[in-house]
Amino acid sequence: MSIKELKKYHEIGGLILAGGVSRRFGKNKAMFKYKGQTLIERIFNAIRPLFSEILISSNHPTLYDFLGVPVCRDIYPGMGPLAGIHSGLEHTSKKAVFVVACDMPYINPALINHMCRLLNGYDVIVPFINGFYEPLFAVYSKKCLLPVTEMLSLNQRKINKLYSIINLFKVDASIIQGFDPDLKSFININTVEDVNHFISN
Repeated sequence: MSIKELKKYHEIGGLILAGGVSRRFGKNKAMFKYKGQTLIERIFNAIRPLFSEILISSNHPTLYDFLGVPVCRDIYPGMGPLAGIHSGLEHTSKKAVFVVACDMPYINPALINHMCRLLNGYDVIVPFINGFYEPLFAVYSKKCLLPVTEMLSLNQRKINKLYSIINLFKVDASIIQGFDPDLKSFININTVEDVNHFISN
C-alpha cells in the first residue's frame, strides 16, 4: 500500500510516547539521530499521512517544539506509559488515539491503517504476537479514559490489567504479517548497541 492509498483518519489521532527516561540508552532516545532523522521524527513522519491530529506525550515539552504539534504532560507523573496514554486520551479532540513509542523506527503505516479500520465497536485494538501484547503500538478509544484514570488513581500502572476490563480486539501475528512480514514494526531501540546492530544490518 502506497502512502497515497493510506486513509486519513479524522476521528482518530496519533499519540507518540516520548516520556521514558531512557536509562539503558543513556540519553533521550527520542532525540537520537538515526539514519539522518531523530527517532521521534521518523515516527512523526510515518504517521503524519494517517492522522489530522498528532500529540506528543512528554514532561519536557520544549524539546519537541520543532515538530509543531501539541505536547501533553502526564497528569499522573512517574506512572510509566499508561500515564502517557491517559494524558493523550485526556487531551485529544478525537474519539481514539493510535499510540506508538518513540523508539520504534520501522513502524508500518499500512499496518496502522488496518488497525484503525478495526476500531468500530472496540475499546482497544492491540497486536498479539507470540503470546504477548504490544501495548505501545495500539489503538485506544476514549472509552478507556475512565478505567485508566481509576487504575492510575489506585497506583496501578500495568497496561495488561486494563485489557482484562475493556472490550479488546487482538490482532494476531498472521494478520500483522500480511502487512509487515518480518514484524519490523515491533523493533524498538533500547541501547546504543541496538542502534549499531540495526545500522549494520
